Amino acid sequence: MHFSISLSLWALFFFLLYKFASYVSTELRHRNNARRLGCKTPQVMAGRDPIGIDNIMRLMKADREFRLTDYIRERSAAICAKEGRQINTFYQNVLGSPAIFTHEPENVKTILATKFKDFGLGESRNNNFFPLLGFGIVSCLSQPKCFAHRVDEYSFQPMERGGSTREVF
Repeated sequence: MHFSISLSLWALFFFLLYKFASYVSTELRHRNNARRLGCKTPQVMAGRDPIGIDNIMRLMKADREFRLTDYIRERSAAICAKEGRQINTFYQNVLGSPAIFTHEPENVKTILATKFKDFGLGESRNNNFFPLLGFGIVSCLSQPKCFAHRVDEYSFQPMERGGSTREVF
């Protein structure tokens, strides 16, 4: 029994060490890329707790009350009022994962035009939409292969005069 507890503690220690080293490595890489690309640090959308559970609870409450967009608009306006300037891009820690939200038109244009794959919607978006919509155009935007497959699957067939379709070889 003593050996298994000791082994478990060592495993926990090495896991935490790995997570810390991974975090530091990722953070340094992101900072270097931001410096190289001339990116500014986005405004932090701070919550009452460090991992954003409070904000998740508020988002869920606003969603139940069918006022989610109003809540987001109010939260953005409150931060802008606090800072005394218009802010369109925010950083927030969402359950331990860093997230950047923007409604700045120039940022959106740049992301879509130049580095869309680098800023893809990711697996969380795909998995969140799957129960409602399946893997369709809304949830596959960040995966070109998935999107191309859907376009091929639903491509239009030539129509004959009577309205029936025929295979074209």
